[in-house]
Amino acid sequence: MLLRQFLLPGVILPALVAGVIACCDPALFRRPAIRAPRSGAAAIAAGWLAAFVAIGAMPSMPPGEVLGWLFWLMAAAGIVGILWEMLPGRSSAPLAVGLALAVVGLMLRPLVAHTWTAAAAAGWLLAATASTLVIHWGFDALAAADEGDTSSTAARAPRARGGLRGGWFVAGAATLLTVGAAATLGLSATARVAQLMGALTAGIGACVVARLIARSERTLLGRGATLSLALGYAGLLLSGFFYAELRWTAWLVLALAPAAAALAHRGAGAPAGRGVVAVLVVAAVMVALALGPAIWATATAEPGMYDY
Repeated sequence: MLLRQFLLPGVILPALVAGVIACCDPALFRRPAIRAPRSGAAAIAAGWLAAFVAIGAMPSMPPGEVLGWLFWLMAAAGIVGILWEMLPGRSSAPLAVGLALAVVGLMLRPLVAHTWTAAAAAGWLLAATASTLVIHWGFDALAAADEGDTSSTAARAPRARGGLRGGWFVAGAATLLTVGAAATLGLSATARVAQLMGALTAGIGACVVARLIARSERTLLGRGATLSLALGYAGLLLSGFFYAELRWTAWLVLALAPAAAALAHRGAGAPAGRGVVAVLVVAAVMVALALGPAIWATATAEPGMYDY
C-alpha cells in the first residue's frame, strides 16, 4: 500500500518524468558550458504535473478546486521558466509579481467570494502575495549564488570541471525545505498536498542526478527552475494553511525559509563551502521550527472516537 499509494505516484513517477526531461537537456553535455535556456523548470513542473494526475485526476478548465488552478499555473511556469533566466532583471520582476498575484488570487478566490469581509480579504491577499514574492526571491537569490559559485570554481580549476564542486545552494536548501514542508503538511490533515510537496523534492533530485551523470559544469536548477519550484512551494503552503490545518506559524516559517537561507549565504561570505554550510544549517533550523510543533501536537493529541 505504501509503495502503490504514496511512493509510486508521489516520488517515483515525478522523479522518472523529471529525470527523462533533464537527461535530454543538451545544455548538460556542452563543453565548455555556455549560457543557454535550461530545462530545469520544465523538468520540475512536468514531474509535479504527473504526480498531480496520478494522485487525483486531470483538472478541468476552469478547475473545480483550488489545487486545479495551481496545476495550470505550474504548467505555465514550466514553459515560461525555460526562458526566465535569459530575461533582464527589469523585465522579470513585473512578471514575478504578476505570477504571485495570479496564484494568490486564483487559490484564495473562494474565500474572498464567500467567507471574508473586504477588509479581511485585502489583508490576507496582501500577506499571501508578500509571502509568495519572498519565497521566489529566496530561491532566485540562491540560484544566482549558485551561478557565481560555479563560475568562480571553474575559473580556479577549469581543467577539473570544477562546476561539480559548486552550485549546490538551491539543491541543498530546496531539498531540505520541501521534505520538511511535506512532513509538516502531512501532519496537518492534508496528505494529498504533502504528496505534491514531495513531488517537488523528487523533481529537484532528478535534476541533481542528471547533472551528476553528465558531469556538467552547470546545474539545471537555475533561476528558471526556481520559478516552478517557488510557485509550487508557495501554492502548496497556501493550500495547507487556508484549506487544511497548517498552523500560521509553520506557514510563516516555511515561507521565510528560502529568503533566510539566501541571507545566510550572503552573511557567510567566502569560501564557498562556508556558504553551503550556512544555507543548510539555516534551512534545517527553519524546518525544525515548523515541523517540531506539528510533531508535538500530533503526539500529544487526544485520541478521537474512532482512533485506535
